[in-house]
Amino acid sequence: MSGENSSGSATPSDAGDDLLSIEAKELKALEGYVKSLPYGCETTDEMQEKLRVIVEKIYVCVQTNSWAPSVGWDHMLQYWLIMRYPLPRTTRATLVKLYYELIISPGSESRLLGGWADMLARLIPHKTGSRPKLFPEDLQLDWKPLWLVLKKQIFASASDADDALRSDAATYLTVAGLIAPYIPATEIPAILDELLPYYTYRVREALLYIFATATTIFTLLTSFLPPYDSHLYLPIMFKLWEAINSSNIDERMLEACAALTRENMSRHGPFATPNVEPWKDVGILDEFQWARICRACLVAMNVPVGPRTTSSVSSTGTTADAYQTNKLTRKGPSALTTLPMIFVWSIALDGPIASKTESSDGSSYVAGSKALTSLRTLITSVETYFHPSNYGSWSVNLTSLINRLAAEFCARWYEEQAKDCAIPVARRLSKDMRREFVETLKTPALLAMFSKDPISTSYAHSTLRYLATIEPSVIMPAILERSYSGLESVNETHRVLAVMSALACVSGTLTSETKWLGGQKHIVPLLELAIPGIDINDPTKATPALSLGDDAPGESMDTEQGDDYRMPDGTEDMTVPLDRDEERTLARDSSTSFPDLIVTFFRRVLAIFEALPEEGGKSNKTGGKLEEALLKTVRSTTDTVAMQLSDELFDLVLGIIYEYATTNTRANAVKAFGNLVGSFAKANSKKVLAKFLPYSVEQIKTELEHGASSVRTTAVGLAIPSDTALHWHMAIIRGAISGDGSDLVAHKDLVLKLIKLLVDGAKNERGFSGTGRLVNRILTALTSVYPKDSRFLNPSEWSDPRARGSHNQLWGKMYKVEEVEIAWHVPSDVEVALAIQILDQVIAPVINVLDKSLATPPNNRDSIWRNDFCRLIHIARSAWSGLSTIIELPFQEYPDRYIDAKTEIPQMSASSVRMKAGFCVTSPSDPRYAHIMKHREFFGKFLNKAAAALNVDGPDGGDEHVDAILSVIRSIDCYLLEYAASRNTYASSKKAYDMTRDLVVTSSKQKSFPRSIWVKRAQVYHVSRVHTHSLYRRRTTLDEKLIVNLLEFSISSYTRARKYGHCYLTHSKYYVRSARLVLDGVLRALDAQGKLGKNADPDKQKGALHLLWNRSLSLYALITPQFILPYYEALFALRSQEKPSIQKLVASAMDGSIGHITSEAMATTKASFMPEASTKQALEELSRVAGPFDPKLLKAQQQLVAPRDELKKKGYDSLRAFALRTAQDSTLHWKYQHWGLVLLVQLTRRDAPASPEMGKIFVQEVVSDHPTMRHAAQRGLVKILRGVKARTLSPDARSLWLNERKHPLRAVGKFSSLDDMISKSQTPIGIWKAEVRGYTPPPPNASAFSWEPASQATLDAIGGYVDSEWFAKLITLWSQEEDRSKSSTDIRLDNLYVIKQLVKIFEGRHLSHILASVEGAMYDSDKFKQRAAAEILTGLIRGLKHVPLSTAQPVWDWLIPRLPEIYSKLTLDTLSIWQSFLSNSSADRDPRRIQPIIDFIKSIKIDFNSSSVFSLSKAMDWTLTLTETLGARFISLNPNTLDIYIQNLGTSYAEWRPEFKDSAALLAKCSSSTDPLLVRDTRHQAQIMAVVEQLPKLRAERLPGANVSQSLYDKIGLTLLTWIWTVAYSPRAPSIFVYTKPFLPEVLRMSELQDSSEVQQYSSGVLYILASINPPPELIGPFTESFIGSVRTSSSWRIRQKAIPVLSVWYFRNIPSIPISTVRQILDALVECLSDENVEVREQAATTLSGVLRSRTEKETVITLKDRFSRIAQRVKLPKRDDPKYADVLRKLHAAVLGMIATLQAYPYVIEPWIPALIERLARHASDPQPVSSAIRKFAADFKKTHQDTWHVDKELFNEDQSQALQTIVAGTSYSSNAALSSAAIASSISVSSSVILLSEDGGSGLAFPFPFISRAEGITGGALLDLVAFWTLRASSIACITASNELRLAFGPVCEGGAVVGGDGFGATEGETPKRYEGRSDK
Repeated sequence: MSGENSSGSATPSDAGDDLLSIEAKELKALEGYVKSLPYGCETTDEMQEKLRVIVEKIYVCVQTNSWAPSVGWDHMLQYWLIMRYPLPRTTRATLVKLYYELIISPGSESRLLGGWADMLARLIPHKTGSRPKLFPEDLQLDWKPLWLVLKKQIFASASDADDALRSDAATYLTVAGLIAPYIPATEIPAILDELLPYYTYRVREALLYIFATATTIFTLLTSFLPPYDSHLYLPIMFKLWEAINSSNIDERMLEACAALTRENMSRHGPFATPNVEPWKDVGILDEFQWARICRACLVAMNVPVGPRTTSSVSSTGTTADAYQTNKLTRKGPSALTTLPMIFVWSIALDGPIASKTESSDGSSYVAGSKALTSLRTLITSVETYFHPSNYGSWSVNLTSLINRLAAEFCARWYEEQAKDCAIPVARRLSKDMRREFVETLKTPALLAMFSKDPISTSYAHSTLRYLATIEPSVIMPAILERSYSGLESVNETHRVLAVMSALACVSGTLTSETKWLGGQKHIVPLLELAIPGIDINDPTKATPALSLGDDAPGESMDTEQGDDYRMPDGTEDMTVPLDRDEERTLARDSSTSFPDLIVTFFRRVLAIFEALPEEGGKSNKTGGKLEEALLKTVRSTTDTVAMQLSDELFDLVLGIIYEYATTNTRANAVKAFGNLVGSFAKANSKKVLAKFLPYSVEQIKTELEHGASSVRTTAVGLAIPSDTALHWHMAIIRGAISGDGSDLVAHKDLVLKLIKLLVDGAKNERGFSGTGRLVNRILTALTSVYPKDSRFLNPSEWSDPRARGSHNQLWGKMYKVEEVEIAWHVPSDVEVALAIQILDQVIAPVINVLDKSLATPPNNRDSIWRNDFCRLIHIARSAWSGLSTIIELPFQEYPDRYIDAKTEIPQMSASSVRMKAGFCVTSPSDPRYAHIMKHREFFGKFLNKAAAALNVDGPDGGDEHVDAILSVIRSIDCYLLEYAASRNTYASSKKAYDMTRDLVVTSSKQKSFPRSIWVKRAQVYHVSRVHTHSLYRRRTTLDEKLIVNLLEFSISSYTRARKYGHCYLTHSKYYVRSARLVLDGVLRALDAQGKLGKNADPDKQKGALHLLWNRSLSLYALITPQFILPYYEALFALRSQEKPSIQKLVASAMDGSIGHITSEAMATTKASFMPEASTKQALEELSRVAGPFDPKLLKAQQQLVAPRDELKKKGYDSLRAFALRTAQDSTLHWKYQHWGLVLLVQLTRRDAPASPEMGKIFVQEVVSDHPTMRHAAQRGLVKILRGVKARTLSPDARSLWLNERKHPLRAVGKFSSLDDMISKSQTPIGIWKAEVRGYTPPPPNASAFSWEPASQATLDAIGGYVDSEWFAKLITLWSQEEDRSKSSTDIRLDNLYVIKQLVKIFEGRHLSHILASVEGAMYDSDKFKQRAAAEILTGLIRGLKHVPLSTAQPVWDWLIPRLPEIYSKLTLDTLSIWQSFLSNSSADRDPRRIQPIIDFIKSIKIDFNSSSVFSLSKAMDWTLTLTETLGARFISLNPNTLDIYIQNLGTSYAEWRPEFKDSAALLAKCSSSTDPLLVRDTRHQAQIMAVVEQLPKLRAERLPGANVSQSLYDKIGLTLLTWIWTVAYSPRAPSIFVYTKPFLPEVLRMSELQDSSEVQQYSSGVLYILASINPPPELIGPFTESFIGSVRTSSSWRIRQKAIPVLSVWYFRNIPSIPISTVRQILDALVECLSDENVEVREQAATTLSGVLRSRTEKETVITLKDRFSRIAQRVKLPKRDDPKYADVLRKLHAAVLGMIATLQAYPYVIEPWIPALIERLARHASDPQPVSSAIRKFAADFKKTHQDTWHVDKELFNEDQSQALQTIVAGTSYSSNAALSSAAIASSISVSSSVILLSEDGGSGLAFPFPFISRAEGITGGALLDLVAFWTLRASSIACITASNELRLAFGPVCEGGAVVGGDGFGATEGETPKRYEGRSDK
């Protein structure tokens, strides 16, 4: 449920004066809500008093740590906010402070944290661009406490790893994002100084620490940094972003930039500060930063570029993210959401304005905006990917991007129209910018309009809607052109669907002349074209056709014309503007077709009903999902259409419907036709009732008299055919009463007669269920408050006669909230009297009959009795379900036996904010009140009696009565919950409103909406008020009895009864403390069953278990001390039940519940410091601003604190004792014993010592033979020992929960003093902290620790049990594996932690046992024994961290001599084990702690010339393992390592980063240096160059033939390529460019190696993958020049062929950063390649050339190239084939043709003025030799594909000769609307039986036409027809066109007399086909 529009989405706002204060605006908004309701609402003072009560209860709860009742009062505060009343800013700010203090309180439960964070989000729902509720002057928050609690979870040490698993980091991050705007700007340096030192590349895979990664720090930075004063941190963040390769970081950085761009555009916005930074190149970004943003946009599009699969990889960041395990991420908007915000909010006048006729050349910009120019470049570069023929996985990305761009632009445009807009006038959007923006997105959106998947299509249509809103004159004509052609192509279903959907999206613009003058005249023609689509045989087409009818009629369907009616001249061309009067005349003229259109529409609907399939299936639905969806759409559309009909049209259509109703009865359309009648009743129920009710009542009477519905049934089934007429007329009446209930009063006698008839006569299930729905609908219509209509006009305007003649001027009218008139149905006294009369005369007698029927002896309850009972109780239930608002039930406290007087008081239980909600009878003094209450109580008492009588376990129960039982269950649910409005009712109402609103909203600042939106909003507000009465209700005695009845049914012996009982019982949560009632009953039932032993009823046990498994009930039991022990006792009591199904339920309940038992939930020590001092200060402030509060209430609640804590402690102790007994009970099944042990682990608290018995059971079970027991015991033992350390080192309870340890060896020092202490700090990538924390070495002989005395007994119990035998058994058990072939040999961290904690706590006590246990296992041939030994040794080494030196040194003395032996005995199976040992031993450690191991590894000689591969491998692996875990510190300890690897082509290289003393120094460096982080550092460049320089020589020395792979060149090359490839997919990818550049030419040479597939594959992959990484800006130019040089200078055509596509990919990925001068160099190189000797090179160059021309080239350049290629082609004359110059001339011609094609394809979707002439020029070469002709044919196919959607417009740009030329090259397709031959010429020369030879003038192409087509031809065009020759016999090689059988046929081969083809291949065109063209040569 959302409060205060917390989602930030647009909602109709009624703020009149935007300059008012926040409170005044909220009051103004409230006025719009309140005035829309038909009843009086609370005053502001009354609501403030309600608020005071809520806040008072929250205040008391926090003061007394009463968290259980606080949850309910938090919910009530949410509902108070939903009521939209203004919350004083002081109160809001104080509540924010209070909830913030609660969130940062240490030791809080996760469930509470989530609720508090949600409340914080509702109180400050600040979304970028939305109006804030609080300003910085209202609220300032300290970020440090939040960081403190968050840091302890993110950077938890290994000792806290178990607690870290319950991480609330995501919640804290959300809170950080909420409070960021309220962090002072002065704190920005402090935030950077705190967070940046954690920034590191290091990847620690060894231990499951939650550690800092680059992603984590970026997430933290973007969460904490405030959205202002970005100049203090943005340079740093961009440099850090540049240095790392990560998709997660890309998204977080774009999110931050989006927020900053949006906020900083408003220079005087709510969070602006005095020291704002100046504008830069593009908004707040400089040119390099902007280029980085643009490249991120290209990556987000993810379009494939280049010919290879790898080229489609737009970024390697996703793969690189896999390196960053355990990273902290925050769910945020995707790049496709944030990028549009960045682009749109960066658009401003920031450069020279480019001429509208010219493209930007870099010195001027589109509309003067650099951002808009960049956007156009990006969109143009990917424009072809929007076309449906280029559909792929990228289509959704592209369409989503343009959709968000359009939406964001609309939002900004309308925001800037507001009077209080804070954006400087000079930075605002101009009309030119608006038009250019629309022009930029227009073509992509129109192309994607016909996309192949529904998601892309919907995005495109939504884009068109936004664009049409701001520039309808640009968008709407194009849509209409496509719409007419698409709707006329009825055989192309896909196009028809797309057109209809698009028209529905822009219907608002189309219908309103205020939005676009010129659209109204198209409405009726378009609807007429859409009508044929309404066809049941094609539901996929019928649904959008109906939806179009639903969206379009935002107009009165009237046909009356004004007196000044006159048809204007010339109305065909949509692009020709007409004046307003002419447009109105055309619109009025088109509306004359409305009657025919409407009649046709409804006849189509009736035709659909007739063709519907019969009911069937399990749910008796009409047809499948398609038919059901179609019927829903029909109902929605008919509702809308009927509501908008004028009186005359209404009467006309109603007559048609009535005629159909009286002449048809269709079983397959009963429900559908009833809904159709209901659509008319909603519009005018008075007419519908008068027409249908009398007739249908008489028909129903007749049917009942003749036996309809007389066959008694109680189960749902198919309708009986003989009952069809009855059901038909019942459905009609249900539809007829769907309108205004007041109209029913005039027919009350008939209504009463009808109800009585049906109650007595409808005996089968279909009949009495329909009767129930009818009664429900009647009573709902009489007693509910609802809007009467949803017409598009106010009632006063609708009924105004003056509007009749000019109704089209009101089509699509939009209203502001103050302009809306809503006609409500408010129950009158007469209507209430009629409802009471129905209760008295129908319902009360029915219940009396039911009550008396219960006296029937069980033996006499036959099927007739059951039928009577089920149908009558169904009618009673339906009636009360329709009376949910007839009476307002009183609110009072009733005696509740489940209140614990020792720990709670009734006043603190949450109670609802009961709002005025339009109930019919509210005063108990009203006589009707008592009368209705009497009826209600009578119904409830009967249900209680019936439940007792029908209890399936009683003497009256039985399987045959299950239907009756289900009816009782449903009726009890109705009695308890069908009051006011349920949560589902409110949610569905709000969802319907949100969906409707989203269809028309274009901006969050939008003030005007269609009237229907305001009506729905008012209805939602009304329902929300009604809903408050259903919350936190108090149980009466009768309510409690009925809940108990539901409980008994829920644990009955029958599955159906249990199922329904469970469903409805869980709904009882609306009653306060109902969970206790249910839990008590469930636990009692299980206890009773348990006492029966083997005689227990398993079905009842299942029912109880299903309830215990219910999430809400189980969670309540676990947090309530009174229930937690009985809960688990009940579960464990089922251990003797043998049924597997019950044991499965027990397992599910146990596994689902144990995890909720946490230290935080069980702790009692928190009371000593909560509330904290800062929380108390917030409480005092809250009391001052929201008080006064009742001190007596606070005092009464404070007196309950101690008893409550005592109860909690008692519950914990009891449960712990129970779990201990269970775990110790060896007679139990191991599974129950294991659950007991796991429960004991969960009960091991952080704030209290474990008992000796717990320690003993854990240490015993660590060596259990059962693996699951062993695993649980290990966790418990480690948890106990960690708890001992934590409590010992924590000075107080608060420090304990914050993990703040006071370590005796802890030392803090400056960076220069680190030599004096041991630190695990890594060299940071950014800055050093002022102080670095470390540890001093432990004392040489004495222990540094003295563990807490309270745990000493437990430690003695543990230590006394651990001996040599224990360790020997432990290593044996750890060596066991179930499947030894599949088990991993990695060290298991759980095992490691056991040894580590034992050594850490007991220090040297067990060292001898440990060493003795591993002595033999280290060398054992069994690898799993070696793994067990390695685990123990690793734990031992890590545990020695603070052990006295005298104790630790013997361990090293023992281990170091054994390391050589371990190393020498390594095998392939055990290598990974000891690598894991090294990794885990050294991870997160100062190297000095493991110096002996380092010394040993340094002594290992790496012999690259060794004859043993394994010897080299293990030496390298051990060295690299230590290098990875220690990082640069190992290199400093062993500086020769790097040189050895580079000299031997190793794959690793050192990493080095600069150091800064603080964030200010880093900021200064980032602002002044291009490479402050040394990403481009070339420290090792010389070593790489030395290798690269050898490659040319080695290339010449490559071995021949099969030995080529052994060549040193191939080995070195493959190693370097693998290195580049690996780094490219890692986080450090940007640093690879400086090392790759000198190697690039050689990579290109490797790509042409045909004899080494692996080298060729890697080299090609590397070339493409480099384009997927973000390169340093200054290296983009050199790399581009290198690619250009390879294209121009390479002597190998294969290299050129490889380099050109690589250049195209590189160019595309780096478009934003490549200057125009470099683009011209690329063009020159590509033009040169057009003349290459190799055809493939030429074709590659042409393809790339067209892409470059399309993306970033001025039109002048295109025209210049076009002219150049045309001149070349014109000058070229092909000699004969035997001429020596033939090949060169042909190549020159081919180059010219490819160049012309490239210039044509630079504009793939538009026809520039010069294009037709160029196509005509190109057509002259269509018959030239290959490869010229094939290139032209390929271009022709592409041209046809890209222009088929717009050809009806594009063809007008071609003259006659140009059209013929286009036909010449587009084989088999005619784009001309005129035929090529003259009918007169043909008709005068031939007859049907004659034959014709049709040849062109040059003897080339010939045409064959079907004779009827020729007879319709209009003239000879495009070439002269020289001969029409009569039939004669031709030679075998001749061509003849023969007319026979009414067709012309083109034949190859001899033709015999009579026209038959002999031995030939004949083909032709028959009547109605398009003529076929044959290209060939023949004699005249």
